Formats: sequence, structure tokens, C-alpha cells
Amino acid sequence: MTLDLKTKIGIAVGALVLAFASGYYLAPEKIKTEIKTVTVETKSDDKKTEENKDTHKEVVVTETQAPDGTKTTVTKTTEDTKVKDKSEDIKKDDLTVTKDKTTEITKSGRRINIEALVGMNLFNGITNITPVYGAHMSTNVVGPVTAGLFGFTNGILGVSIGIGF
Repeated sequence: MTLDLKTKIGIAVGALVLAFASGYYLAPEKIKTEIKTVTVETKSDDKKTEENKDTHKEVVVTETQAPDGTKTTVTKTTEDTKVKDKSEDIKKDDLTVTKDKTTEITKSGRRINIEALVGMNLFNGITNITPVYGAHMSTNVVGPVTAGLFGFTNGILGVSIGIGF
């Protein structure tokens, strides 16, 4: 049995479309990475009429990656500076840096499993072994419980129920 050129091209295009559709369906919907940096700096000099500076700086960087690979980066910077005059005789330098990184990956909804099946009837004798081909499709119903349908080329159709662990 030989396939003509149209059939070969049709099979190749169908496989390519199926590969792209599977990649699009199986890719995560959204990847969100948030990096938060908080820097607090306090400086004081030991003069009688001194000037205190309190600086509070907060930087939030949010990166979002779409399924097609494009990245969107949003940077938000908040800076507060307070100046006070003091008449105390204190010398103090403090620097506090805090970093926090959070990554959240959201997967797509329901997942469908498709399997190819091959079977043989061994009770008809060793000389008369003919393979029977089929397909099975299943999906998660509630938690790890799956339900699906199957069918073979000899006309057998059925329903399956299973559990994943």
C-alpha cells in the first residue's frame, strides 16, 4: 500500500496542526513573577542642631510571561523621605534591605488524555492472531477520578472509569 503525495502532505499538515494545538493547550496560561525590594536607610550626625533623614524606598517588579513567550515587566517605585531637625547628640547609621520573590504559574483547566490501543484475541488459536486497533479518551471528573470512552476497529465500544495516583 503506497500513499500518494496529497495524502502524505495531508498527514504532515494534520500532524503539524495537532502538535501546535497540543502545545498551545498544554502550555501554562500565565507565569507571574513578583520581586519586592524594600530598602530603609536612616542616617544621623552628632551635631547639636542636626538634620535627620529617613528614607523609605520600595521597588516592586512584576514580570508576566504569556504562553506565546512575550514578557511584560512593570516596575513600581515608591520613595518617602522625611527630614527632621534634632537637638540631641546621637550618631547612628542604619541600612535594612529586604527582598521577596514570588512566582505563580497558572495552568489551563481540564486535561484530556488520548491513548492508542492494540489488542489480540488469544482464545481463537495461535495461528489466527489478528490485531485489533482502538483509541481511548479520558479526562478528570472529580479530583483523581477519571472517566472516558474507548473503541476498537472490530466494533467494540465502551466506557472507562479510573483513578490516578
